Amino acid sequence: MATKKTYAELSSELDKIMAELQDPATDIDEAIKLHERGQKLITQMQAYLKQAENTVRKLTPKSGA
Repeated sequence: MATKKTYAELSSELDKIMAELQDPATDIDEAIKLHERGQKLITQMQAYLKQAENTVRKLTPKSGA
């Protein structure tokens, strides 16, 4: 089973992908693969943030309670 990456690790990987996509030497086939991987990372990062938001909401006392 793969270990779950931290948000920082996901972000770092996405940064590397962005740099490769901006490199004019990256061929189109590789750029397509990088784009697809980048989209998956973004989806994972959004889920990570949503989970963090839900955790904070659970821990935050409701006003007027």
